[in-house]
Amino acid sequence: MKKVIINTSNLKKGGAIQVANSFINECIKFKGFIFHIILSNEVSKSINENNFNENFSFYKFNLKPKLYQCFSGRVRELDDIERKIKPDFVISVFGPSYWIPKARHLMGYANPYYIYPESSLFKKIGIIENWKIKILKLLHIHNMRLSSNSTIFWVETDDVKIRLGKLLKISTKKIHVISNTYHPVFDLNNVSTFKFLSDDNKFKFITISADYPHKNFMILKKIIPILRLKEIKCSFYITLNSESYRKYNFSDFSDYIINLGPIKIEDCPLIYSKSDALFLPTLLECFSASYPEAMKSKIPILTSDLSFAKSICRKSALYFDPNNEIDIVEKIIRIISDKQLRIQLINEGLKQLHQFDNSKSRAKKLLNVFN
Repeated sequence: MKKVIINTSNLKKGGAIQVANSFINECIKFKGFIFHIILSNEVSKSINENNFNENFSFYKFNLKPKLYQCFSGRVRELDDIERKIKPDFVISVFGPSYWIPKARHLMGYANPYYIYPESSLFKKIGIIENWKIKILKLLHIHNMRLSSNSTIFWVETDDVKIRLGKLLKISTKKIHVISNTYHPVFDLNNVSTFKFLSDDNKFKFITISADYPHKNFMILKKIIPILRLKEIKCSFYITLNSESYRKYNFSDFSDYIINLGPIKIEDCPLIYSKSDALFLPTLLECFSASYPEAMKSKIPILTSDLSFAKSICRKSALYFDPNNEIDIVEKIIRIISDKQLRIQLINEGLKQLHQFDNSKSRAKKLLNVFN
């Protein structure tokens, strides 16, 4: 049987945790492998080790990268684990991994900050934050190029594949497209206990996301005054923690914004089912699971007119300029008032779902890359 190391030691937050969780759990279904799973603290919290059979071994290691590891590719603790296991290959769910295994290596890439330099986000954040991103970009590119002789990469869209090839100056033959998808919980008939209290007379937009600068939450403070003037009744449901909600000072917009607080993945299907449309004014993504989640939940998508969104949604979304509150309001009014448009977008979304890997096919492709 083939021995595989799945490395998640560098994962701290965001959608990467969800992808790692889904992939690791799907591995239960595959025979012919012995899995050695290296868990960061956050991934470990999402994994129930009791659900796995004797083909699985788990290691807890939370990587706190040092500067020299970007240049050397050596992490002593991970080197020791690899030396002991002697794996056939290693999968780092997302990079940069800071660690270059001796075995064949597949590294995921999902950082949009480095491959979309034209994004308007960089004009919105401060000078210090811009310099921080530039320095990290130089270090991370060096680390990924350092490993490119023994490493191949996987990304989630064709758009990212082309841009990553240019970023690392490598052939796109070394980059595999294996798409993201909705979480398997959307295929279950689980009963959520989440209390979704809503005003059923208002059109409900949902944005499920933690607080990241590229999610563009501040645009709500520009569009809501226009919606008030036009007497357009709708609600924007968001999922920020209390600290982030206070930071945005949304208290004056409580007639339009309802904060559900951080939610569990198990509650997402219910929340989508109670919503009328996805609202995602994001400025930067490699892939957002919100898109296939909305398609699966049969609600229309209203999102940014940018290449990453179009490469995922195609004809299943109504697009707007994420920096133009007038355009956004026009599209909001259109999607609220045009039932036929909503039905059309939903139908296109159901077609588009077939273009994505499901969680099982994604896991199969990741495990079979070296074949």
